[in-house]
Amino acid sequence: NNVLAGQNDSMVGFNHCGYDWSLNRGRTWGSVGTQPPPFYQELFVQTGDTADACSDPSGTFDHLGNAYVTGVFFDVADAESSIWVAKANAPIKGRYYHEPRRIDAFQEYRTAVMGEPANDNDPDIAHDKELMQADSRDTSPKKGRVYVTWTRFNFDTGQGVGGNTPIVFSQSTDGGATWSRQVIINGSSSEFCGDFSGSA
Repeated sequence: NNVLAGQNDSMVGFNHCGYDWSLNRGRTWGSVGTQPPPFYQELFVQTGDTADACSDPSGTFDHLGNAYVTGVFFDVADAESSIWVAKANAPIKGRYYHEPRRIDAFQEYRTAVMGEPANDNDPDIAHDKELMQADSRDTSPKKGRVYVTWTRFNFDTGQGVGGNTPIVFSQSTDGGATWSRQVIINGSSSEFCGDFSGSA
């Protein structure tokens, strides 16, 4: 019954992403609307600036019904580029979001600290088109893990835009609070790729 949707949305100013929820399989919808997830109080680690904009929203549910949303965050005038994750515990059903960490036994709405698969202040790196999925299968040995993949544009290779754009992976095993080291997962293999396929 519980469905999430996200879109690039400028309702509250420069593109901040919108996240919507339905409790009846999409027949009617509510919106986080003018109170977006607390991403925008999060700070870029290197500069202490807050994000100007968000793009490419993505969302998922884990096996307990907890909802997660993410996006690509950036500073319009500078090099900061990040991927942050917010959480809505199962009873909230995606109607508002909070930081993923659990504070003692009580989960409260806080403006920091978001989950952080990526955070850079490098003019030669730009994160883009992240997608998120949680393992929601009750029988899975990895149930509850949350995964994010994205494209990392590397501009310092001399190959031009698209010349070095690996697909990167990170996972959380603690409900989105902390994230693993980034791992490049794209490539090519003659074992799996035919003559007309560039990657596996």
